[in-house]
Parts: sequence; structure tokens; C-alpha cells
Amino acid sequence: MEVNQSILIIDDISETREGLSKFLTSNGYVVDVASNAKEAIVRIRLKKYDAAFVDMILPDMDGVGLMKELNMLSPSTSLILTYDRLSYEQRLRLGAFAKAGAHFHFLEKPLYEINILKALEGKSAY
Repeated sequence: MEVNQSILIIDDISETREGLSKFLTSNGYVVDVASNAKEAIVRIRLKKYDAAFVDMILPDMDGVGLMKELNMLSPSTSLILTYDRLSYEQRLRLGAFAKAGAHFHFLEKPLYEINILKALEGKSAY
């Protein structure tokens, strides 16, 4: 099982970061974590990632805004939005992001292992 893809996990909940990191590492992925948007932007400027898990609710920026920023900085990075629930406004912003040509995946929490792997394989695209 040699995957070696580089993944960035962005979530302000330490249990989510740690659990997802442990699962991905055990499946052969190389994982870095960030607890907020500012830290994620610094990391993505310093390193190329194959994929990024982006939580919808972060302390310094929402997930849609961060995905826009990451998409500009690293267009080849696959974006996977994770969320508990989406408000009407958030759904509108995601729709506008998609209509503008953005390609991303999304996963509803709680995160299930099979869905995580499918998202990384590109099988849950919006």
C-alpha cells in the first residue's frame, strides 16, 4: 500500500484533525494539519499538496473563502469541503463557486472512512 500523496487537513477541532490524520497516514498518505485558514495558506505557499480537506467553519475564514484562496494559490490541489450542516447562504456561495468553474468534493460530518477514500479518488465531485 504505497500511496505517498500529500494531504493538508484544515480543521479547528483537534479531534477531527487527529482522527483524519491518523486514518490517512495509516493508508499511506503524507499528512500535514492546520487549525485555521491563516496557517493553511502559509502551508500551501510552502508545499504542494495533492488534496486539502477544508472545514466549512474556521475561526478566521469560512471554508468557501479558504477554498477560493487555495484554488488561486494551488490550482492542482484537489479540494474537499467538510461540514456539519450548510446554511442557505453557504449553499449559495458554494453554488456560485462551482458556477465560476471551481471543482471540489464535499463530505458531511461525521466522516466515514469509505467516503474519505472515495473523495480522494475523485468519486464524490460537485
